[in-house]
Amino acid sequence: MLRIGICDENTKDRTVIRQIVTDTLFREEELSYIEYAEAETLEREIQASTVPFDLLLMEMKYKNTSGLQLAKQIREKNLDVDLLFVTDESDHVYEGYHVQAQGYVLKEDMKTQLPDCLRQYMKRRAQTGTILVKSESVVRSIPIATIRYIESRARVLLLHTKNEVIPFYGKLADIEHKVLQHGFVRIHQSFLVRKAAIAAINGYEAVVGEDTLPISRKYYKTVQMQFQLKQKIQVAEEDIDPTVTRSLAKSMENNGAIIGTKGELLGIIYRMKDGESLTIGRDAEKCQIVLKKSNVSREHCIVRRLDDDTYEVEDCSKNGVYVEGAYLGKGNKVQAETGNRVWLCDESQEFRLG
Repeated sequence: MLRIGICDENTKDRTVIRQIVTDTLFREEELSYIEYAEAETLEREIQASTVPFDLLLMEMKYKNTSGLQLAKQIREKNLDVDLLFVTDESDHVYEGYHVQAQGYVLKEDMKTQLPDCLRQYMKRRAQTGTILVKSESVVRSIPIATIRYIESRARVLLLHTKNEVIPFYGKLADIEHKVLQHGFVRIHQSFLVRKAAIAAINGYEAVVGEDTLPISRKYYKTVQMQFQLKQKIQVAEEDIDPTVTRSLAKSMENNGAIIGTKGELLGIIYRMKDGESLTIGRDAEKCQIVLKKSNVSREHCIVRRLDDDTYEVEDCSKNGVYVEGAYLGKGNKVQAETGNRVWLCDESQEFRLG
């Protein structure tokens, strides 16, 4: 279940946004919605830390506050929520990046851009704190934090959560590498268990919720070493393993990004890990960010994220790349800093380094 929040004071826009989300994601995920006609209602829930959604689609401008201010409050409260701006305001993409927004879409383009943004979000979500499974002919994205344990029965895997058991075809070994980094431990050839879900270890058995699971001799010493029950912080049934989050924002590494601020690039937020490089241009086969303008070269610019939190920008173009207004020239490279502005051809196509 993906819980969607929509905060927009324009009733028509809320309806359109909801329809786009439904049309785009209904085959991928079960959805629930809560809508806010007034930003003040949302702000009260933020202050009370009771927000009932996983992804919030929000405007940048409201009558009595701003979307950026609400987003900052969400981050200050450390709420486990992802943000996506759908707005008439085109001047705040860079600020949106700094509150870990997953995307920035202008309303005039939302019928074409919002579906792409949502699909990219779901792809990233599937690669981080969730498991994507096909259960009973429906593809579902299951937050790892909600899984108590995973059981293998022949060719079928069973995801045990508090409220349901989700069956799908697969091998325990294939899913093991995905969940071990999220607080799971192998206790038996047929069981992977979330450590925070274990209430007690009694001999060669682990108590998980209402279930008692076997611990094999092969894994017994490892399990005993990892579980220091005297120091273990007991969590309530509704609590989530503190090592696992539902949102992408809280699981993001502190790396860099390219943030599109003008022209075709406007609204693009492409996050980069240290050592990663990407190419911008018209060639869809060779470029990670693809533009359509005829004056943009097939491979116009290469940006590399360096290990010291800086960037290297390389000009591969005919019509030029500018860093902070300085022309590079084809084949030339320059080191750039976080916050620097980069133009492609001229200042009408701009991105900033995050």
